[in-house]
Amino acid sequence: MNAERAHRTGQLVGLGGAAALGGIGAIHVAWARGSSFPFTTQERFNDVVVGSDHTPPAGASYAVAVALGGAAALVGGAAVSHRPLVRVGAVAVGLVLAVRAAFGLAGRTDVLVPGSDSKTFRRADRFAFAPLCLALSTSAIWAALTPR
Repeated sequence: MNAERAHRTGQLVGLGGAAALGGIGAIHVAWARGSSFPFTTQERFNDVVVGSDHTPPAGASYAVAVALGGAAALVGGAAVSHRPLVRVGAVAVGLVLAVRAAFGLAGRTDVLVPGSDSKTFRRADRFAFAPLCLALSTSAIWAALTPR
């Protein structure tokens, strides 16, 4: 792959990852405001997405949304910027997501988020959430390390 093509690919991967992170952040805002999207009941949402009987406080969902927004900005910035600090930040985002993916694939997200241990959540985590984190991790690191 020539350098120009590698650069364009890195930009696309990074911008796609940034868009996904931003979208997931927006979903967390909706959850903070009381939505149970994509489920019809809060109980089902809690079982699948939270992994417990309790809905997290709105502040926790807003905090995750802010973190995801910052991650999106770093990954998107790394895709188009030559600034070393932005690229280092995107690698950090990728590493955090890789850790989240590893714990999820191992069925141990409850170590990172105590109480997230319902069987339904662990299944969703292994087959959806953790692989998504792994893909987002890959996009963040790819965007940051693509030659300019």
